[in-house]
Amino acid sequence: MILFQSGISEEVFIEFAKKKQYLILNNFAKLGNLKHNKNLFDVLFPASFCLQTAKNIGLGRVFSIFGNILSDYNSPFNHEIHDFINLIIDEELEVLGNLQYIKDNILFFESEYRTILHFLKKIKHPRTFEIQKYQKNIEIATNEHLSKHGQS
Repeated sequence: MILFQSGISEEVFIEFAKKKQYLILNNFAKLGNLKHNKNLFDVLFPASFCLQTAKNIGLGRVFSIFGNILSDYNSPFNHEIHDFINLIIDEELEVLGNLQYIKDNILFFESEYRTILHFLKKIKHPRTFEIQKYQKNIEIATNEHLSKHGQS
């Protein structure tokens, strides 16, 4: 469908995006001019977007799309993407501040943490250091968990 988007009205494509969001997200790089469409952007990344939404979609996929948008200096959504990134950082910092409560899920969280940190480094985000300073604590908690429970 994305290959034939030029023959589909914007309204139909937006309705398709609402029903099959994952297909659009999986093929975001192929959207051409629709990547600059405000209505489509609002469907894919609503105002309620948060870290949990990004995790549900898949952090790697979300960060790939964010990187794609940010690499286009003419994108009208760069400001919104930066706002979403800052929101993700704030939410991640909240969890990092309560690391003792997630020790049972540290392996999952460590993977999430690495994905976020890698993306922030890749885009040279000015707040990367805020997340990176917890790296040693994450490594210690992960090693403790592995020595206590083994790798699962």
